[in-house]
Amino acid sequence: MKIKLFLLAFLAFGTYSVNAQNKLCSEIYAANLFNVYVFSEQTGHDLTTLMGEQVNPALVNIIYIKTTEQKAEVDKNCKMGKMEGSVLIFPDADPSKTRRFCTATDYVMAIRSEGDMNIQPSVK
Repeated sequence: MKIKLFLLAFLAFGTYSVNAQNKLCSEIYAANLFNVYVFSEQTGHDLTTLMGEQVNPALVNIIYIKTTEQKAEVDKNCKMGKMEGSVLIFPDADPSKTRRFCTATDYVMAIRSEGDMNIQPSVK
């Protein structure tokens, strides 16, 4: 019986993790200024495309993560719980494949279940 309960809890938790990366972060956008970490060598993304919805640019502090060293530092800080309140975005040339993590916890769960994610390379 304990095993069945554990499996149900694990499945529910795993489903939450997958859904968390596909949702928009509207409830966070309503808060004060927050940091958005964009894992991309490219800069100048359209804010609406990047966020998946219209956002007041005055509420957003965009920080581009361009190197593996920067990403390693962000990953470490997320795992230590130092980045709650941040949104982490892995953009894709196809906006429907852009991955958004509304909390550092969502991001850490995705790393644990799927492995490392890559920084978007620059267009040459």
